[in-house]
Amino acid sequence: MSAGMAIVISAAGYLSWFGRSTLFHRLKARERTIGLISSWLELGSFLFMFSLSLYAAWPFLASLTAL
Repeated sequence: MSAGMAIVISAAGYLSWFGRSTLFHRLKARERTIGLISSWLELGSFLFMFSLSLYAAWPFLASLTAL
């Protein structure tokens, strides 16, 4: 049973290593475009999290102005 698991885990490790290295070589040519998309996604996620936190804190903030 241990030998069977070792074969499966080793095969998965080799496949992931070769897949990752191939993917990085393909993405290297489009580095600027991927960086631009990544920056926009980062900004969008920041704005989403900020708006979600404001929505969650809005009742507390409204109670402070009511005093």
